[in-house]
Amino acid sequence: MKLSELRKIINDPSLNPDLEIVMSKDGEGNQFSPFSEITIGLYEPINTWDGDFCDEKYMEIGETSNALCLWPVN
Repeated sequence: MKLSELRKIINDPSLNPDLEIVMSKDGEGNQFSPFSEITIGLYEPINTWDGDFCDEKYMEIGETSNALCLWPVN
């Protein structure tokens, strides 16, 4: 995905500006992959550096999205 495509997505006025951004983890930067897609869903932190993410299509009725997740190609 190109920066211009990402800008179009994140500038969408229908997105809640208070969504937290979560990413696949590896804070040490051991491996990198091109950015692939964004999904909106529910992020539930387990602690300050880790948590679970559920895509909107798998959320239970009544659950509210609170996060935007950035996914790598692999």
